Amino acid sequence: MIHKRKQFIEKFKILLILVIGLVLSGSVFAAEEKKQEKKEEKKEEAKPNVFSAAASKITFDGYFQLQFSTSSVDKKDDPTTPDKNEGVVQDSFEIRRARLGLRANFTDWIVGRFQIDAAASTAILRDAYLDLGFDPKFEVRFGQFKKPFSRIQLLSSSVFPMIERGIRIRGVSQKALDNSLEDLKFSERDIGVMVFGNFKEAFGKDTGIGYQLAVVNGAGRNVVPDTNNGKLINGRINVIPVKGLELAVSVSNNTINGDPLVIDSTNVQAYGFDFQYRPDPNNGIWLIGEVDFADNFDPATGGFLRGDDTAHLFGVTGIAAYRYPLTTNKRLVAIEPAFRVDFTDPDTDKSDDAATLITPGLNLYFHKSVRLMFNYDFVVFQDNRDTESAFQFRAQYIY
Repeated sequence: MIHKRKQFIEKFKILLILVIGLVLSGSVFAAEEKKQEKKEEKKEEAKPNVFSAAASKITFDGYFQLQFSTSSVDKKDDPTTPDKNEGVVQDSFEIRRARLGLRANFTDWIVGRFQIDAAASTAILRDAYLDLGFDPKFEVRFGQFKKPFSRIQLLSSSVFPMIERGIRIRGVSQKALDNSLEDLKFSERDIGVMVFGNFKEAFGKDTGIGYQLAVVNGAGRNVVPDTNNGKLINGRINVIPVKGLELAVSVSNNTINGDPLVIDSTNVQAYGFDFQYRPDPNNGIWLIGEVDFADNFDPATGGFLRGDDTAHLFGVTGIAAYRYPLTTNKRLVAIEPAFRVDFTDPDTDKSDDAATLITPGLNLYFHKSVRLMFNYDFVVFQDNRDTESAFQFRAQYIY
């Protein structure tokens, strides 16, 4: 009896060991199966993103700018309103910009870019182009983009240290350098083709040479069809001789000819030199300077398109800013005082039509992408008119 009981116990042990072995092996198999399923799920997830069946990667970006401004222009001085009782608005809020951008990467060398602006004060389409990056030294862009002229214009307003690039005071028609170049279509956006490239470390570490050459309509952004049969050509060379220092030369020629204009074929040119010094893009000093010469064929401030009778514009802008990091403050991470002087003469043959824009400013950073900006613009006229001024405020975030 005892012998049988021992045999039963031994058989039970063997059976128990077999059951435990099966359970463990089943668990290991199940675990391996789950791992395999997870791998398969990951493989299935490695598809083009849900927004596009063609692009391998889509990135969204943009920024928002709420602005408040005042104007010192008196009602009786307002040249734009015949009704003296209306005058200019003394203070106003506005959504200055509300940009949404999209970048589509099809391969490591084919990139598409699209940007719109939902702000009521601007045309909605800004950037819309395709880049073919055959090589860092040779790339081609097709579509609507910023023309390669004027550093002040090429710098995004989302990072620019001043609120406005030029004069923007209600009731003041005088133009600063950036206003003039944009109105004459030498800068800002246009539709066409551009080749560009960069030669990195041309003179050593943190140096380089870049070039841009664009052929565009010359009518400005969102203007279709072209306003005449000529085309505008912009060329720009940018040199980085040492870390943080950039020097650039720009040339522009706009050929305006034939129907629907009632003038003969005419060429108008602009030439510019600009620089920036910014050894650290996040902190410290930032210097920006620009000098431009241009044919001013604006009937309001220059001359009509008739060869030598066209007025010649001259302008110079200088900006200095310094960002101080605040490492001990949990809310305010940096402050940035800034100062600008702009002198623009729309017709160098006249002695009383120039103006000087002076702007002290202060930027408060609560995050590298969130800032409050405070500017006070003063416009001093060469013809001894009363100086006009405006307080400007902006709240901005970048995403």
